[in-house]
Amino acid sequence: MLKEILLDCTMLESPEPLNLVIQNLGNISKTTYIKMIHRMQPMMLFNILDQNGFKYITMEENNQVEIYIFKEEFYEEQKRCIQD
Repeated sequence: MLKEILLDCTMLESPEPLNLVIQNLGNISKTTYIKMIHRMQPMMLFNILDQNGFKYITMEENNQVEIYIFKEEFYEEQKRCIQD
């Protein structure tokens, strides 16, 4: 079973959401991923994730964006669990 690190950034101002995610990237493991809830697509974050071996899935609904962040080596396995 996967453990979720939930980061609700909907009320935070820039750069707090970015800093919060960066602080938690080290907690991602084979059994743990980050779920970030934000008001918009955090484009700067995506660049950082791409450059540092992380994968992510974004889902947009009701004026909120959910970003699921995984380590690259666990992405395929964890993605299946999230989407089920």
